[in-house]
Amino acid sequence: MSKRHNMTPDEAEELFSELDASGVLDPDRAAAREGRAKRRLFMRRTAGA
Repeated sequence: MSKRHNMTPDEAEELFSELDASGVLDPDRAAAREGRAKRRLFMRRTAGA
């Protein structure tokens, strides 16, 4: 993550929700977040156009 980007509370919640009880990243949860992030980026780009 770049130094200029501050994570929103929602982004932080999404990121940490990918961890299971033992603190290991759950790949299924990570894949779901990537899909949401791509949709969010697309919506930001199309809204600004």
